[in-house]
Amino acid sequence: MSQETLFAEPEVTISTSALYKEIIAAYEAEEAKVEVESVFGKVTYASPVNFRESMLSPRHRWFPYKEGFSPSFVQSFLKDHAPRAVQNVLDPFGGVGTTLIESSRLGLNAFGFEVSPMSHFIASTKAAGFDALDLVSLDAIVEDFQQSELQLVAPSPENDTVISYFEPAYLSALLRLKAFYIALENPKVSALFKLAFLNCLERYSTHRKAGNGVKRKTKFAYAGSPESPIEQIRNTVLNDLRVFRKDLAQEPAVKPFQLTLGSCLDESLYPDGIQFDAVLTSPPYANCFDYSKIYMVELWLGDFFLDKSSQKEFRAQSLRSHVHARWADRHTTYGSELINNQVFEFLSTQKLWSNQIPSMLAGYFADMGYLLHLLSSRCSPGAPIGLVVGNSYYGSLPIATDLILSMLGRQHGFEPIKISVYRNVVVSSQQFTRATDRKYMRESLVILKKK
Repeated sequence: MSQETLFAEPEVTISTSALYKEIIAAYEAEEAKVEVESVFGKVTYASPVNFRESMLSPRHRWFPYKEGFSPSFVQSFLKDHAPRAVQNVLDPFGGVGTTLIESSRLGLNAFGFEVSPMSHFIASTKAAGFDALDLVSLDAIVEDFQQSELQLVAPSPENDTVISYFEPAYLSALLRLKAFYIALENPKVSALFKLAFLNCLERYSTHRKAGNGVKRKTKFAYAGSPESPIEQIRNTVLNDLRVFRKDLAQEPAVKPFQLTLGSCLDESLYPDGIQFDAVLTSPPYANCFDYSKIYMVELWLGDFFLDKSSQKEFRAQSLRSHVHARWADRHTTYGSELINNQVFEFLSTQKLWSNQIPSMLAGYFADMGYLLHLLSSRCSPGAPIGLVVGNSYYGSLPIATDLILSMLGRQHGFEPIKISVYRNVVVSSQQFTRATDRKYMRESLVILKKK
């Protein structure tokens, strides 16, 4: 089914048109209270949504995580918005650690949460310290890997779909690589090999990441190579390891940070006695992307998911940003009245590709409101809160996440300072032709300040 078919809706009726105008009026009223700045044309690598810089930056380039920040954006945010006495920085959705690593490089104390065990592993591995003896050990193991026949084979994942995404010879080669790093006694080196292994998976799969999940490739980049599957994969891993080693030799250590595997919505996980002087994060967008599906291959083959209960636990801790799970109701008193009332009522009259979307949006903003509530008692006065978000469209209605978070910030003890618009977001052609308020098709940085 095409995206255009998925998002097709009937014409807006007269009864819902009045409600639509009421919602847009609420957006406009919020825009009158907070500065909305367009930074199109001013932004290159400093954009938070520009991934290219990360792939050119030591340590950050170790894994192609397209949802990550630009390193220079983190630096710019802290320089431009954080108070001079800043010491403690928090990223509630830590991802692969860009905010944490860059804050640590500036000599700050960095804290974060991350519900994905894969992302937590990547961030921790990227920040590992390697002294001279560690590099000697790495070199010796790499030499052994070059000569090894890689005869041992690790077990296949307990997921038939993941197995079906690889040609048998390439899956076997990948599992032989996996068996090699599992057997290593040096945990630091084993982690580097595992990270290189994760980097191989999409390259040697028959499928690629596309939207909310994966899609079969039309061409296989590895096809036609004179090398055997195991030699192709071995050489790919060796290339990654050379990059890792170069970066480690250049920067042997990063100041340690605290990245907790768990949800920023779990109050019990917050460190005692710590007041945060700045918060910079990018929560999952309310766009129905399920990261347990997008990174399904890496999560299963990397042994981050061992069975379906692992995936279920991951989703239960995640922000309610998609419709592929059923969450218990939570944080209902912290949400957005605009979403809970007008938006919910409007979307309930529309033909959507999932009838769970209105409830998902209510849950998403309830979770975000609860996060702001938690942060309000843990941030020092004047602390800036930076939220990189993308707006979405459902039922031809813009869901202006940036403006709604501005409203929620005011509700939970923060003063909205500015919304910096970095780029337009793309919606289906059917959505685009029906949309009358296209200025809300955008990706933005929402800046709040603790009162």
